[in-house]
Amino acid sequence: MLDESEALQHGIITGQQRWNQRAYYAVLGMTLVAVLLSAGAAVLIRRQIVAPLRYTASAVSRVTLGQLDLDVQHSRKDELGGAWRAAPSRPRRRHALVRADGRGEFWHAESG
Repeated sequence: MLDESEALQHGIITGQQRWNQRAYYAVLGMTLVAVLLSAGAAVLIRRQIVAPLRYTASAVSRVTLGQLDLDVQHSRKDELGGAWRAAPSRPRRRHALVRADGRGEFWHAESG
């Protein structure tokens, strides 16, 4: 009777160890999938959001420094592309940007 009890207990322990090992590998696999998905999302965010925003910030900085003859190429169909399409696209229009003089009155750069 003691041998049967020990065998039963050994079988239960062995089954539990196998279940624990399967659970460990399942958690490890899910963790690896989560890490890979996170890395993919980071690359996608960098390409689709961060890089275009940096390009836009660089172009805006150049315009504020007086380089008004920028020829910006874009093919985006989202909000950022809409902002680029709304910006003046010809140098002549860029030179007609409204600037403020020191007294708060506005005038066109072309009119002097």
